[in-house]
Amino acid sequence: MSISGCPFKYDGIMSTQYGLIITNIDTDSKKTKIDGKKTYTTINLPSNNKFYMMGRQIKEPLTFDIEITKSESNTALSDLQQRNIVKWLFDRVGYHKFEIMNKDYAGLYFNCYFTDEESLNYGVGCIGYKFTVVCDASWAWENPKTYTYSFTTLPFTINFINNSDYEDYLYPQSVVITCGTTGGTISITNKDDNNKVVQFTGLVANEVITITDLGQISSSIGNSRINNWNGNRFKFRNKDNHLYVEGDVKTIQIAYQNVRRVSY
Repeated sequence: MSISGCPFKYDGIMSTQYGLIITNIDTDSKKTKIDGKKTYTTINLPSNNKFYMMGRQIKEPLTFDIEITKSESNTALSDLQQRNIVKWLFDRVGYHKFEIMNKDYAGLYFNCYFTDEESLNYGVGCIGYKFTVVCDASWAWENPKTYTYSFTTLPFTINFINNSDYEDYLYPQSVVITCGTTGGTISITNKDDNNKVVQFTGLVANEVITITDLGQISSSIGNSRINNWNGNRFKFRNKDNHLYVEGDVKTIQIAYQNVRRVSY
């Protein structure tokens, strides 16, 4: 997908405020990255001289060079505009959302910072910048989504579909479980992940349990529930995940974010 000629948004600010669009002057739009660097671990068995994959590790985030220039080629950025743009784009601490305003990129963004910036100066003056985009991951992100499942009868099976572009497990940003009027023991079994069970015991009526993507757990009643939890985290295979829900569960809310691999 070509993004040359597209405006963009960074940290909530539109590039059209300065008349800037994405262009290709020194960069090559025909050669674009879609992933960060990975390494693969393999083993060779002398018995058949065949290699077997033992693992894969992401080593570097996605980075790529990009250029932005004035949409009107015969005009330059003023000194005040240049100072404001440098402060907005380059003098930043932390990662920020970079959105390409094109229908093919709707709902997608890179979480990144910009570095190695260079001014593009031509006859009329500074018309834009060339810089490197450094992402917080090896890919782009889809905007976060939340599914809420409500139950009137249990046990019940729900189907969570993981269609992320990352082949490995999807760890949800959070899973929030709300008990009904009884509490007690609740269990959620992923039938498509070797029947892995997430279980809590000794819960009280209307208690709300939250588990984050880092495995942190909290309860609405303020008690530590580590000793009431079997320690298994929610994670989903890259396919349909049928979750068998047992116990006094009123709702389960799953917040997650899909990996999206796109060429810029």
